[in-house]
Amino acid sequence: MEIVIWLGFCAAVGYYANSKGRSAILWGLLAFVISPLLAGLALALMKDKDIQQDISQLRMNQQMMHDRISSNEKMNEARFSQVNAQLAQQQQNAQLAQQQNARLAQQQQQLAQQQLPQQSGTAAAQPVFCGNCGAQLEPGATFCAECGARVEGR
Repeated sequence: MEIVIWLGFCAAVGYYANSKGRSAILWGLLAFVISPLLAGLALALMKDKDIQQDISQLRMNQQMMHDRISSNEKMNEARFSQVNAQLAQQQQNAQLAQQQNARLAQQQQQLAQQQLPQQSGTAAAQPVFCGNCGAQLEPGATFCAECGARVEGR
């Protein structure tokens, strides 16, 4: 009867060892050899292997997350500086385009002012008539539209 109780306590120590992440068979045999009470006390004083593995896994995950965050920050900083450079280039291009548009508008205005006196000079010119039939000729015509005669002096 005592051996059955002894084996029951050894099995309990093995079960407790298994719950702490240790080998149930080895701890059960150790409890059978030395004493279930001493083996149980020794097992109670030891750290839980499952918890230690979980802690190390969490630390590893935390380190990987930290590494990913730092690499993402570097990539974001690089993208930010690239976008800033593109924005500065676009602003510079816009300023150059505005300056060029202003120059072109000024040149167009100057050309328009130069053409006004020429147009007013041609409008004030006397109409030209055909020497053959007397029909009024269009400005710059070299032949009469009515009789087909060549206009002299052109």
